[in-house]
Amino acid sequence: MNLMSLLTTPNARRAFVDELSGVFRLDDARFGSFVPSGLADYYSKFQEIVSGYESRITEINLIEHEDNRVEEIELRLCGKEPLTRLPVAIVYDQTSQGLHIRLYYSNYPIDQTHQDRAAILPANHGLAPPTPVSSYQKAFAEGDLDATLAMLEPTATVREPSGGTFGADPGHAGLKDFYKFLYSFGGGIPLEYCSVIANVKSCALEYNIVRVGSNSYSPQAGLAVYDFNENRLTGIRIYDDFVPS
Repeated sequence: MNLMSLLTTPNARRAFVDELSGVFRLDDARFGSFVPSGLADYYSKFQEIVSGYESRITEINLIEHEDNRVEEIELRLCGKEPLTRLPVAIVYDQTSQGLHIRLYYSNYPIDQTHQDRAAILPANHGLAPPTPVSSYQKAFAEGDLDATLAMLEPTATVREPSGGTFGADPGHAGLKDFYKFLYSFGGGIPLEYCSVIANVKSCALEYNIVRVGSNSYSPQAGLAVYDFNENRLTGIRIYDDFVPS
């Protein structure tokens, strides 16, 4: 599906709506939820982001499993200073009702704000991500810094939703500071799993954030992609707009 190309093309509203003829629902990180009758309005709203820019789309990764897939891209908005680089993950979930599309990204690269995002999917406690991802998540939930870093390859990087990247430095120095901050709110971050789409090298985990350390929150939707080998993670890319407090 040519979703992002159409979203960033001027005067393509009709083509966009026609392309999404099989969609029963679309959820966007900035503009909310849309049924088919609202897709033309959604196109117009997204055009407000890209208007006046030259849009360039870089493909980062593609995960496919059965009828579902996750696309990772970077949308670059050129022509004004500074250059805007927006990491976006798009989930195409084929359900019995039709195609459910979910876009995950941070609003910070767009206008330096953050926006709460209510849960899109319910928790599914029966999900089992690939073993390296599960082991990492256990350490992450417990706030165990040493166990977290032990699950990352020496060359691993973690990219924040706004595009900042940590890692690939001797002794995980940058990542150690990153996780120390995340665990500084009184403990770890146990995520509610909602959906897992994985292949042999990458796993996309849709989740709800409900607790950070000792602080509880109404469920906030997000997605992270974990690249992995047999034993450890080789990279993490996060797509949410949550800021702990």
